[in-house]
Amino acid sequence: MDTQWPRFEVFTQARADQPARSVGAVHAPDLELALLNARDVFGRRPECASVWVAPESAVYRRTSEKPASAEPNDLPVGPLQRYLIFRKRSQRQSESFVVQVGGLEARSGAEAVRLAAAQSGGETAWVWWAVPEAVILRTTPEEAESLFASALGKPYRQPSFYHVLTQMRAVRTEPDVTDGEAEP
Repeated sequence: MDTQWPRFEVFTQARADQPARSVGAVHAPDLELALLNARDVFGRRPECASVWVAPESAVYRRTSEKPASAEPNDLPVGPLQRYLIFRKRSQRQSESFVVQVGGLEARSGAEAVRLAAAQSGGETAWVWWAVPEAVILRTTPEEAESLFASALGKPYRQPSFYHVLTQMRAVRTEPDVTDGEAEP
């Protein structure tokens, strides 16, 4: 029996004029609580103007290993709707996020990815995502002050900032000193 709440993909925008990028996921019983959880987990970093959440089940994903070609179960099936398109170009360490590259009208996530790939001018992509815009819940730039301003005065540091492994190795190699004498 699955005891997990549904999973929601989380996207953030550093500024209102920048594209959204995927930053992780949260579990929540519904979209509203997912947005609050996402704000608490991912909106604490400075320069967060907006947080978006979408049910993971609504995100259509396609990798370069499984190209955006038509498969029998990928045929357009629904009404025409707007999809937001996200792409990750490579697996390089410097490119760790799936970033919004636009939006288009399609009848399914599969069709949206195929159209986006065709419109990309032959640009390669490691990952394509298509998310129906209608399922996304997001904060607005007008809410940014009340939601994120308190985090601006608090420095955020990546885990690599804390040199714990280096410090632990140094502690292990130092002689144990008790009452001023080194033990054998």
